[in-house]
Amino acid sequence: MDSQTSTSFDNLDNTKGSESEDGPDGLDYRVEDLVVMRFTQRTTCSVCDIQKDSDEYLKEEEISVTMTDEAKKYNGLDLLSCFGEHLRDEVQAECDGCVAKLRLPASVLGNSAKSQKRRIVQAPNLLVMQIMRAGTYNKKHKTMNKLTEEVPFDEELDLSAFTHDGTELRYRLYGVVAHRGPHASKGHYIAGVRDRGGKKFTRVDDDVIGRHYRGSFQEMRKPRTEKDGTFTPGVLVWQRIS
Repeated sequence: MDSQTSTSFDNLDNTKGSESEDGPDGLDYRVEDLVVMRFTQRTTCSVCDIQKDSDEYLKEEEISVTMTDEAKKYNGLDLLSCFGEHLRDEVQAECDGCVAKLRLPASVLGNSAKSQKRRIVQAPNLLVMQIMRAGTYNKKHKTMNKLTEEVPFDEELDLSAFTHDGTELRYRLYGVVAHRGPHASKGHYIAGVRDRGGKKFTRVDDDVIGRHYRGSFQEMRKPRTEKDGTFTPGVLVWQRIS
């Protein structure tokens, strides 16, 4: 880090714990704002359509998106669609609205299917997104097989549709960690990070000490080395641009 970056981080650390009106619970989140994403959650009952918002904010320091269906096979979605599925959930729970609206006791209605959707209320400067590539279980090797299908993503990630009030929220790819190997829990990793100039990525590989390769964004979607061939992206780091 250069002196300017170091100073800015020192200033952030020194403000931790002070009060701020901007935080959802009155605390200063300037340190956490670097990496933490906060959500509000709205639940909609499939029977009576009554909606209820959560009283507390949810937060994630790392977004883990799945690329599999119920059969642990590739679901065919791109990264943005996988993120949308990550924010959606179905639960079985008793709905107070059904009891009031249909005038039937809860014991008769049973549990209703509720659709939960999270919406972004605070976005971090750096968004860490992990692509969950674990597929079916391999009994022979006692580990999870890795899905190698490509999950398409662009150089910019527009999450405006997922904010709670429609605020523009866009990110630009800053770094990639890619993996090679048949199993999800072991193999060889390489990394790529965007250069200071912003147009190229520098690839770092601990199998090649002292040499670095510079490539384009398209090469970061499917990184490859002369020795090991093609790698699959597993962790994406995005930098906020709006």
